[in-house]
Amino acid sequence: MNHQADQSTSVTRRTLVKGAAWSLPVVVAAVAAPIAAASTVAPDPVVDLVLYDLVYSTQGEDPGLPQFPTFNADNGLFVDARYTNNGPGVARGASINISLPENSHNFDLNDPHGPAIALGDGWVITSIPASGTGRRTIVLTNPTLELAPGETGFVRLNYWTTAVPGVSEQNIFPDASITPGDGQADANPGNDYRRTSNHYNIQT
Repeated sequence: MNHQADQSTSVTRRTLVKGAAWSLPVVVAAVAAPIAAASTVAPDPVVDLVLYDLVYSTQGEDPGLPQFPTFNADNGLFVDARYTNNGPGVARGASINISLPENSHNFDLNDPHGPAIALGDGWVITSIPASGTGRRTIVLTNPTLELAPGETGFVRLNYWTTAVPGVSEQNIFPDASITPGDGQADANPGNDYRRTSNHYNIQT
């Protein structure tokens, strides 16, 4: 009789251990899931990036020239783009596309007088695609940008007129647009675009 009692107890203990072994991964998985979810910060889905100011000038000068200046071959210019976020979310990453006439400017990134970021933490030039419209777009991106509602930012792009002789172009207005980073939508795309209020001519 004692032997049967011991055997019954042994079976009962094995059953309990077996049941615990099957239930343990479920408990671990249940605990791990909230921890994994808490470690990932998704971007706010909606922001309103605004390009509120765009001005150009000659390198070494203050922004804003009189109307109609004429520049010669290999003259250094810059364009300043100022932006803000109207919310409601925090902007995480952004791109700014700056457009210039193709034949009258230098777009060679390997040239010391090609486009280059002069001011603006985190901004880099990622590409300069041809548009087929007689203009080229200098694409600036800032993947580390974090801009809360009401905050402002600034980036300066240096660029040069072409060194090719015999080029003439009139009434040049640099223009630009801003877009939010991946995974975010812009609540008001109508305020993303701006062009300079003053323009210039090139005669090389």
